Order: sequence, then C-alpha cells, then structure tokens
Amino acid sequence: RSETPEPQHTEYSGGRSVWWSWKAPFSGKAAIATLNSTFDTVLAVYTGTNLASLNLVAANDDAANGSGSYSTVNFDAVSNTVYQLAVDGVEGNEGSIFLQIVLTLQTVMVPVGYQKDGIMRLKVDSLPGHTYTLLFSPDISALNGWQPVTNWVGTGTPLVIEDYPNPAEGRGFYRIVENWPF
Repeated sequence: RSETPEPQHTEYSGGRSVWWSWKAPFSGKAAIATLNSTFDTVLAVYTGTNLASLNLVAANDDAANGSGSYSTVNFDAVSNTVYQLAVDGVEGNEGSIFLQIVLTLQTVMVPVGYQKDGIMRLKVDSLPGHTYTLLFSPDISALNGWQPVTNWVGTGTPLVIEDYPNPAEGRGFYRIVENWPF
C-alpha cells in the first residue's frame, strides 16, 4: 500500500511503490529507466527528505510515446543532491524491478581568449578518470582534417588548455573527443 501522504506519481494509481535514494556524484544529464522490469511501471523522481515535503523533478509512464510497459525520465541532476526515486505498478501491478541510472557530463569548452602572446586558452570540464583529446582543424567541414592538440585525464575540476595555433592557417576550430573505454 502507498504510505500517507505519498503522492500519486503519474495519472495512474499505484499502491505498491518501492523507493530508493540516489545521490548525484556530479552535475550532468540524468536518465533513469525501468527497462526489463517484469510489470507495467511508473517512475518518479523527487527531491526532499520526507513524503510531506517532496518536490517532483520528473515522472513518466510508458516511455516509448505511450507504448510499452517501462518508464524513463530525463533531468538535469545537480552534484551532491539526493534524489528520491519511486517505482510503482500501474493499477497496483507488481513484479521484479530493473532500475538503470545513467549520468553523463556534457563536456563544456569555453574559450578563455586568444591572447596577444599567440596562445589560445580553452577552459574545459571533464569527468574524473575519463580521458579526452582536444582536436583542431582549420576547416570545420573537413572529415579528416582534425589533428590532436593534447590529451588529458579528467579531474572533475575545470582545466585550462593552451594551444599555439599557426597564424598562417587563419581561423580554426576546436572540438573535444572522449576516448573509450574510460
């Protein structure tokens, strides 16, 4: 049975919810799904420390445009925030729950600026332990024109990378590639 004052997670009544707490280890795009669960699920994500003070972050029933029995939510997770995850069964259905959580950091590259000393400085965010390569090309549409500038292992804190572009090439473009496997 649902606990008082447990909210109804979607438009479908449930009554047999299971709850987890999940703390986001870093800020990023979170995707949570109940794919491969053995019953028709509803999924909801909240912040708050008790049922009376929950704030809904995201909720879903039937992820694939209303068809299917699994649920999925996507939201911007904030580092060190504790999220309350509720999985319930449509109309009280029950079974085995398979809960998947994927959190990704969108690597952000911000130009600090092209300096009078001829150095291009780029500030990048990256995940701890993940490896990255900064690439440069004078032609953004060139498929094979991207050349590696540097590699690094992410630390979780912003990093400033310096490059010394060739002034004879004129304008250039940078991109970051995350190297697999991590």
